[in-house]
Amino acid sequence: MSKASKDSLKLRLLTALPLIPLLLAVILMPALKTVFVLMVLFLSAMAAWEFKALISALRPEMTGLGLMLLAPVLPLVLFWEQQAGPLFFVSFNLLFFALVLEHLFVKEPPLERLAFSLAGLLYTGGLPCFFIALHRIPQTGPGLITLLLVAIGLSDTCAYGFGKAFGKHKLCPTVSPNKTIEGSIAGLCGGLAAGIIAYALQQHWACLWLPRWPWFIYVLIGLSLAITGQIGDLAESVLKRSAGVKDSGKLFPGHGGVLDRCDAFLFGGPTLYCALLLLEMQGFQAF
Repeated sequence: MSKASKDSLKLRLLTALPLIPLLLAVILMPALKTVFVLMVLFLSAMAAWEFKALISALRPEMTGLGLMLLAPVLPLVLFWEQQAGPLFFVSFNLLFFALVLEHLFVKEPPLERLAFSLAGLLYTGGLPCFFIALHRIPQTGPGLITLLLVAIGLSDTCAYGFGKAFGKHKLCPTVSPNKTIEGSIAGLCGGLAAGIIAYALQQHWACLWLPRWPWFIYVLIGLSLAITGQIGDLAESVLKRSAGVKDSGKLFPGHGGVLDRCDAFLFGGPTLYCALLLLEMQGFQAF
């Protein structure tokens, strides 16, 4: 690993390590539930702003994408309503019609602008809703959020470190030239390890905030999160490459912006939530 890579990895760790205890406290402590929601809303707002900036860099003539910045309304309404009920769907439809009206009477191609705005609304507002939905699951919600973050975080760290040290074969050079097959495999192993660790905590240390699942479910969950996390990472790389920028922002030193840091987690949220629904159909409860 080159000196520049070592310095980059060191900066990433120095940024992440002080935040980990604070993040775990916000997720796991019931008294800080509102703080967790505020954190999700803040990250959703920052992600929407960064997405708008990426579109502006890609197509400078695309102006007036302001209503897309209302994306955090969706997770806010979901938290307020406690479930995806009438108020949530009414809010989504109002935002949709507002976006349509915003782009009807403009000189730029309205279809492109509308497509960008809707993509931003779903990407930065719709996907964060799954964090709200997961966190409020009785008893195990905070544990599931922790499992998601650990599985994708460990996968990303293993992929980055191993790929920088031993990566030789490019994974997807047209999208992200620095990602390697070796790093991707290491990332999958990281997700598997996270699942095994979670099962050990639940089985041998009786962590009540984790579901009482058999070991193979934890392994499959860890692997699934690692896979979708890498897909989310590549998806954001496509956006940045199209816009001609290296990072979506500068909020996290060594990591970039919110989209740079949360791209994998945004894809991991719906993956875990859908997995819970499938497991529930098979009789495996998450609480």
